[in-house]
Amino acid sequence: MALLAPFVIPGFDRVVLKLLIIVGVILVAGVVVTISSIVGVIRAVLRLRRSGHSVAAVVLAVIANVMTVAWLLYWVADDIHHNENPINVLLAINFAIALLPLSWLVAAVGANVARGRRRNCYEHFQETRATSCWWSRNLGRSCNP
Repeated sequence: MALLAPFVIPGFDRVVLKLLIIVGVILVAGVVVTISSIVGVIRAVLRLRRSGHSVAAVVLAVIANVMTVAWLLYWVADDIHHNENPINVLLAINFAIALLPLSWLVAAVGANVARGRRRNCYEHFQETRATSCWWSRNLGRSCNP
């Protein structure tokens, strides 16, 4: 009867469960950062076109960048700890993954900065239009284009 009993390693099921949870959290975080970065870049471009701004987009992009840079630095430190060359294929893959949130951050900051520039240009346009209207009134011409 002892031959038919399953061989059990004490605590093995708990270790496997912890490992699966860790791998699952890492995969879910990677998918969330990737999808949110793609959506964030698209929304930043659209926001740039309509001259909107969003501080929350910049904050979320910074959080995504911190996550990917921490992941990148973890693997570099792991390679250094094991006396391996940190410049390898894994670094290139992690760097490629880190570029997507970085592009999101650049697009979000660019949309916010462009909004301020456009507002100033618009104010400048209004000032120049007002002076041209003053000259037009004095010369007897219409201000409307």
